[in-house]
Amino acid sequence: MGMNDRSTQIRAMASEQRLDILRLLKSPGDRFRVQESADPVEFGVCVTLIADALGVSQPTASRHIDLLRQAGFLTIRRHQKWSYCRRDEAALGDYFDWLRAEISPGSALAEPSKGKEE
Repeated sequence: MGMNDRSTQIRAMASEQRLDILRLLKSPGDRFRVQESADPVEFGVCVTLIADALGVSQPTASRHIDLLRQAGFLTIRRHQKWSYCRRDEAALGDYFDWLRAEISPGSALAEPSKGKEE
């Protein structure tokens, strides 16, 4: 995965609402068992239900979900007129492994970017 992809992933994790989405989708069968249109575990959770759970408008939830999708942390599946989201556990695991390797004590950190000092 390239540095731009990691930058997108870092941006995706830098929002409490996006972290809330990932938390909500951690156990979709518990939190979204009322979803009747599709099994929340097997198919994913409807964006409308995610927006309701967050207490935000659907467009706001959709923007957060799209960045999580761009980062590779969510998959989106369309069914009829609705979109359903699931966590991509492999992508999340890869990100956490990368982050752990980058910042854990004793790891060889990448050479700092060369640029203007702040």
